[in-house]
Formats: sequence, structure tokens, C-alpha cells
Amino acid sequence: MTIPDEDVADVLDDLEEVSDRPLTPKDVQDLKRALFEDPAAFTKILYSDRSYFVIGSYNDEEAKRLLTVSQVLTRRRTNDYSFLMKDIPEFTANFALKFHVLVRRVDYVVGVFEHNRGGHEWEAGALSHPPLLEKVWLLKREYPTTDAERDAFDAMIAHFFDLIEDRNQLLEWTTDDELRKQTETKIP
Repeated sequence: MTIPDEDVADVLDDLEEVSDRPLTPKDVQDLKRALFEDPAAFTKILYSDRSYFVIGSYNDEEAKRLLTVSQVLTRRRTNDYSFLMKDIPEFTANFALKFHVLVRRVDYVVGVFEHNRGGHEWEAGALSHPPLLEKVWLLKREYPTTDAERDAFDAMIAHFFDLIEDRNQLLEWTTDDELRKQTETKIP
């Protein structure tokens, strides 16, 4: 399936809107290649019944849980699609612009937060304002003590958790089975 020209134009408009500087022709070509290199993937984002962008840490153990959440979301219902940032071609080039385009295009952003090492604060800041806040669901690792939780999450990310919890979109888990169950039963 080819992506219609009007959808490509909408994405390019989004890129211009979220960029902090004018985009050069090379920027536009690089971004178009990254977003549309695999038209099937972007078509799934645009035309699935529900699309999910799963974010979190890419450390080895955490990356396995991100993949599990993504797989659970994709398999729950016919015509749902879930993906990770690493599934986007050349995802590290122009990361911020791609991130902003993707979060605007998906139905839900699902965060798997186990700690705030690795850039989560930037993502949380980008998602903490309407209309993006409405589509965020967080799967937050629960720690046994307040001290352990403070070691894992600082005050900035804790404020983001409060915003999400006020919307009843924060789900806690401690084991991989709980993470899977929360994903299967609680995320729209």
C-alpha cells in the first residue's frame, strides 16, 4: 500500500511545526526516508484500528520488557499495531522530530518506566501537555520501599507520574507477569 500524498503532506506539516529551526531540503529528505522507507510500517501507524508507540529504556533487560509490551498490544486485537522507536529506520537521526511526529500520529503512547536513566525525562516533558497527555498510558515499576522508588525515579519524573495518575492512566507492576497482565487488561 502506498501512503497517499495528502498523508505525506500532513506529516511534513507536522515536521515543520515541531522543528525548532527551518528544515533544510536534506532534513526533509532524511526524515521522509526514515518515516516512509518502510511504507507498510507507517501505513500501519496511520490506518490500524489502534496504534501504540511503546517507549522506555533500551538497556538489555528493559528492552525485553518493551518488546513484550509491544507484542502483547499488537496481538490483543486484529488490526492493532504497536512499535518501538528502534523499529523506525535511522531512528537516532533527528530523533526529536521523529518522536514528535510519531506521538502526534499514534492513538496511544505506552511508557514502560523502570527508572529514569536514559532519557525518559525528555520524553516525559514532551508528553506532559495536552493534547498528547490524553494518549499516554504508563506502566511504572513499583518498588518495595519509598527509598528504593526515590533511587529509581527523581522528582521531575515523579511529577509526570502524578499527572498521569490523576488521569487514571498509571499502572504499576513488579513482575513480568504483572506487566503482561496490566498491558493485556488495562491499556485501551
